[in-house]
Amino acid sequence: MKRIASSFRMAFLIGIFVLTITTVPLIQAQEGAIAFFPTDDTYSGYPYGVVHGYEPVLKVGRGFYHTFMKFNISDIPEGAIGITAVLGLHTTYDGVPEPRFVAVFPLDNTTWNEETYPPNEFLDRYFTEKVVQWVTHNETWCEWNVTNIIVKAISNSSYVVAFVMMYDTSEETSPMLFTSKEGSAHALIEIPRLTITWTSVVPEFSFFLVPLAIVASAFVLFIFKARSRFSPTVSQRLLSSSGRRVQGRNLVALAWQVCT
Repeated sequence: MKRIASSFRMAFLIGIFVLTITTVPLIQAQEGAIAFFPTDDTYSGYPYGVVHGYEPVLKVGRGFYHTFMKFNISDIPEGAIGITAVLGLHTTYDGVPEPRFVAVFPLDNTTWNEETYPPNEFLDRYFTEKVVQWVTHNETWCEWNVTNIIVKAISNSSYVVAFVMMYDTSEETSPMLFTSKEGSAHALIEIPRLTITWTSVVPEFSFFLVPLAIVASAFVLFIFKARSRFSPTVSQRLLSSSGRRVQGRNLVALAWQVCT
């Protein structure tokens, strides 16, 4: 029994070792980034309820003027971790009448488009989750770190995300102007974008591999012990390799030598 238990422990350790050396390199080598552009962007203005899709600017204010944007982020690889998300908008040449704090809120309803009025549900989000940025200059990029919003959406398998923007103040002043996806005079240079980066990608993992690796390792150990009684050179090969860094393919080659 002690010999069986010892063999099982050794097989388990070898199985974990094989899974580690074959999986970790895959995780470390797949960092990346994608810039997503809006599928829809519009703003509500005066009179209240009128939408302004397909216009070259997006107006952000408090009472009448709210900007809406929607992105499809389904190109993010499944299993991406270490995610960072930044929403960027470019102010127009006369877009900032006076510096203001501009807030970005997540918008759960994504069924609207540039020809329909976005839902009023965002009114309930005024004092919940938001990201605020101080905007001061014309013709410059402004960025909002929306990582928490995007990570939450991905965790819920929601790959179409929407935002609503407004002043983070209770007073109504002149609206601020940003370039829309239809308004850039320089192709894609100044239109809104959602840039998402990730540090690595965890490959799809099947727990079936764990017992499979253990069983395979136990089989190799059994064959090794059986053959080592008749062929001491096999033991010498294994011991000589223990002082070197053993890669996955070397371990497989050694197992083949043991079995043959």
